[in-house]
Amino acid sequence: MKTDVSSISLNYGDADISFFNIKLDFPKHTDAVWHRHNYYEIHVCRKGHLEYTLEGKNVSLRGGELLIIPPDLPHLSISLRRQTDTALCVISMDISMVRGDKKFFDVLKEALDKHSNMPLCIDHIRDLELDLFSSHFSYHTVKGVCKLKAVAAEFLSLLFDGLIDDDLNLYGKRETTILIDNMINLPDITLDDIARATNYSKRHTSRIIKEKYGVSLGKLKKQMNNGDILNGKPTH
Repeated sequence: MKTDVSSISLNYGDADISFFNIKLDFPKHTDAVWHRHNYYEIHVCRKGHLEYTLEGKNVSLRGGELLIIPPDLPHLSISLRRQTDTALCVISMDISMVRGDKKFFDVLKEALDKHSNMPLCIDHIRDLELDLFSSHFSYHTVKGVCKLKAVAAEFLSLLFDGLIDDDLNLYGKRETTILIDNMINLPDITLDDIARATNYSKRHTSRIIKEKYGVSLGKLKKQMNNGDILNGKPTH
């Protein structure tokens, strides 16, 4: 069974995110021509060293880092120091506002804009099967489209997990704080339980707890068992 899918779209509340172009490996020749796009471009540097000229700013990108180029920002093509030692994945991504009960669009767009035009290191993004997006076959079978959507969802999860902090919390900073305050007092509560409730990854949930209480959840529970905590907050 085949379909004419030419892009991959994922919907989250009032945000529709489309992946419509991913090019693998850096081309053998590029022209330094100012250009712009009406969508977000995310450049993932797998290895080597890349150099960018954005409007009024120069940015160097090394292996393991990524760069978010926002819509309508004039920029030059990449200048390579050692072309043979560089591998790049360019992800074109468009976020559109649609009708939806949950208001995610503004949060996601703000996260992208806030962290654009600077080198970023997001854990494990380089390990994803991004090469699947370069295969036309993947877009024309049900199995291929399902796989592409799974990889796209994982990419977004890792990306926004690395970008969204307490100030851009999808649930609101106050609501999440209250939720965590109540959950940590529950017997046998685990980091997995709190991560599921807050809709964050375990790593990000652990970081929030450590920033708020000064210790990990494990140490926090030990302190509580020893009577060192009052009302869910460290006594020191």
